[in-house]
Amino acid sequence: MARNLTLIALLLFAAGCAGESLPPIDGNEVTVTEDSYQEEVAESSVPVLIDFWAPWCGPCVQMEPVIAHVSVNYEGRLKVAKVNVDENPRLASEFAINGIPAFVLVRDGEIVSRTEGSRSLASMSDWIDSRIAAAP
Repeated sequence: MARNLTLIALLLFAAGCAGESLPPIDGNEVTVTEDSYQEEVAESSVPVLIDFWAPWCGPCVQMEPVIAHVSVNYEGRLKVAKVNVDENPRLASEFAINGIPAFVLVRDGEIVSRTEGSRSLASMSDWIDSRIAAAP
């Protein structure tokens, strides 16, 4: 059993989604609910990165520092919204979220791109940069 856990940890580290040590930071993410979605996401004047997560999800918890850094690094250019899938099942269903963590980039109320799983800060930033640049 311990051997299997070690192998899994090594695979995650090699994939670049574990082991990243980021300094603690207070992010400026916005909590979005089914009631606040329209105002916070659909009507946003800047693109929105939606983080679909749950408190029991280990990879979601692992991504918290990455998302906090993204929210600070892109302040003014990108809003970072967090949606708890357990508390907002309708939003998770509308976005066809089948696995978490899931990240959906929305601009002008339309989905620009989506991805799932843990990422390093560099990988997440590269993904965001390429999608924001490609969008009209």
